[in-house]
Amino acid sequence: MLRLAFAWTAWTLCAGLRPTSNRRPVSAARRAAVREFESLDHFEAAVESAAGDRLLVVDFSTSTCLPCQKFAPQLERVAEYYPECSFFAVVGDRSDVARRIARSCDVSEVPTFFLYKDGERRRRMTGGKLTSMDLIDAIEDLKYAT
Repeated sequence: MLRLAFAWTAWTLCAGLRPTSNRRPVSAARRAAVREFESLDHFEAAVESAAGDRLLVVDFSTSTCLPCQKFAPQLERVAEYYPECSFFAVVGDRSDVARRIARSCDVSEVPTFFLYKDGERRRRMTGGKLTSMDLIDAIEDLKYAT
């Protein structure tokens, strides 16, 4: 029954509908947003702060990548649904800081998602065929992993 409820919630999220779960509504001020790193030190501090049940999701993309552009609205919806996670986008061709972060993480193709927990990278997801359901599954798996 729990798996069915999760599948329904994930489907409504992917379809762009408001999820109908018994989660409390999150105020606009507390709602998670996809942000960008200000510096390499900011990135390293965010990785270190991903402790306990707090996850860090980093999206590596470029502004000319069509799959990246198509996934961006879905990433926003996932970020709204998981306010307890931190979501960041690193757009490699937008700034020198983004290029340095992508280089330090050995990102060679986009889109690439890194999921961090307890200060270390736990999952790497790459490819233009990624869906928001793949990202949701990875987040759910890592949230309850020890």
